[in-house]
Amino acid sequence: MPPTMSSEAHRKEIMSDIGSASSAAPHFQGGPVTRWLRKKMDDDRPWSLIAGSVIIGLVSGLVVGLFRGSVVWLNNRMTDLYAYTKDGHWWVLALIVSGSFLLSWLLAWIVKTAPLVAGSGIPDVEQRLRSDNATYWHWWKVTWRKFIGGLMAMGPGLFLGWEGPSVQLGASVGLGCSHYSDHTARNRHTFVSCGAAAGLCAAFTAPLASVIFVAEEVYARFTPKVFICSFVATVSAAFTTILLLGQAPGFALPAPKTTNITMWWQFILIGIVLGCVASLYEKTLFGAINFYSLLHIPRMLRVFIPFLLMIPFGLLLPVTLGSGNSFINIVSNSNTALWLLVVMFIVRLIGSQLSSGSGAPGGLFLPILTLGAAFGLICSKLLVMAHVNPGSAGYCSVIESSCMAGLLGATVQCPLTAIVLVVEMTGYSNLIPMSIVTLCACIVYDLLGGKGVYDELAGYQAKTLWRHMPERAIVLVKKKLFEFFDKPRNDRDRRG
Repeated sequence: MPPTMSSEAHRKEIMSDIGSASSAAPHFQGGPVTRWLRKKMDDDRPWSLIAGSVIIGLVSGLVVGLFRGSVVWLNNRMTDLYAYTKDGHWWVLALIVSGSFLLSWLLAWIVKTAPLVAGSGIPDVEQRLRSDNATYWHWWKVTWRKFIGGLMAMGPGLFLGWEGPSVQLGASVGLGCSHYSDHTARNRHTFVSCGAAAGLCAAFTAPLASVIFVAEEVYARFTPKVFICSFVATVSAAFTTILLLGQAPGFALPAPKTTNITMWWQFILIGIVLGCVASLYEKTLFGAINFYSLLHIPRMLRVFIPFLLMIPFGLLLPVTLGSGNSFINIVSNSNTALWLLVVMFIVRLIGSQLSSGSGAPGGLFLPILTLGAAFGLICSKLLVMAHVNPGSAGYCSVIESSCMAGLLGATVQCPLTAIVLVVEMTGYSNLIPMSIVTLCACIVYDLLGGKGVYDELAGYQAKTLWRHMPERAIVLVKKKLFEFFDKPRNDRDRRG
């Protein structure tokens, strides 16, 4: 007979087994210093949680700062390459096309080996943080694939934002830290939330908006403990990001003018129209996802389509390439013609949806903010033409920033996050115009049946559009146009 075990010892043994089984990766044994640190951190005292949050913020800021800086550097080199091509070196186009095909093949392989790398990453993080019994991912496997895949997708200039990968990279850093000790394993949800907030902060250098985003959109059970830890992590991430990339605001808009109360009707009107634009964005986003499914395009070629689309844009409108930061800064400080702004808006909308619908690693925040900025400039020029707006750069800046906040707040359904984010990224506080436009846009978007795009993406399956067509037309169109795609796709699927 084995010796009798006390109830307390038996309980500790069971809890130890449960903790070991629930960990996604084994704890590192380490040396005497590591074991001493683990022993000191194996409790729930506030200083221990705060210390872990600081570490997560610093590491997330370093990883995302390098990621963000690398994307910007690659975008600049790609713009230089297009300029070199236009100087008469047209043979470079062959290299660009072949390189795009190779990148699309590599991205398809990365997504196949780690499906969580595809897309933004924010919907998956949200769903796991909202679950009581979430099964988390292998943090290192996702981290390096998301980093490399994001660079390959956004470096050549796809219309994708770096905030989605940044949130997933930060959450992966928090998840990795949660494997360090029993204490951190018990607080895994908290540390993953800290990492997500720190990743978003490092993407935009906006600590307040990042904490609000976690409270408003990501984490359904936002407690004071999560708030304090997330805030500490975002401040730490902002410190690291500023050291790496500097302290300049993300968007260099002209200094705004104070708006008179007699102009508020303009913001109400703009907000109503912007709600319709937000609904258009939602429908075209999921329409692009359906587009790839509808044509039975293999995953290896899906990213190749937006890559090819970037080539004429890079030659004719290089300012439109990339996530959108440089686009906003350039068009905001130049007197761009109205027709060109409309063309850029359409180009950015089509390119953003085809890039996102392909499943390439990339976020939605920056493309949405870019569309909002372009739409705001279009509205300001129309109001000037109607002689109801003075037309100065300051008034245009107010409308532009308000449309950025309104479009983001409506499509993602996080109005407070959108307002604070734009304020932090521009350095200007136009709270009343932003609030009016964002509120009106959210109301109209909701009346049109719109939902938060991240909530929809979390459980979205590409739907066929054939059910909206008469049966005879379905058979005819499929036979004439898409018969070529059916058999090759099925063969490729069987080969796996």
